[in-house]
Amino acid sequence: GPLTIGSGCVIGEFASVGVNVDKDVEGDGNGEGGEGETEEEGAGVMIEDHVVIDARVVVEEGCRIGEGTIVECGGRIGRGAKVGKYCKIAPLCSVAAGEILPDYTVIYGFNSRRVDHSKPEAARAKAAEALVEVLKKAEMAIRATQSARKTGN
Repeated sequence: GPLTIGSGCVIGEFASVGVNVDKDVEGDGNGEGGEGETEEEGAGVMIEDHVVIDARVVVEEGCRIGEGTIVECGGRIGRGAKVGKYCKIAPLCSVAAGEILPDYTVIYGFNSRRVDHSKPEAARAKAAEALVEVLKKAEMAIRATQSARKTGN
């Protein structure tokens, strides 16, 4: 199905987005065949703005990941799951197939859950602005170094 990725998203190395695990598991291992197809076959994935999907995360088909959510290394979002805004899924944690995760939910440890009532979007926005400033300064430093090398100084 279609894959929609919002602005400002980061998708890490070896992440798999929109996979149909049933087809791969029940088929011949190459994503073809298999009798495990469901009505959700071909369902798309919607990733809203400013989502971070870290390395080796698996996002199965039919999922929606809300704005500002972070899925850390090795996390898994099951088929058809709906993850709210500003959630955080810690390394190796998962959201079950079809689960609806409320906004600001944190999944940690052995898939324990809590709701973060601090409304972290303001803090994240401030951190993002600081990162942009650091990157701008780094870019200016790189350009200055390149310019100095060209002029022989």
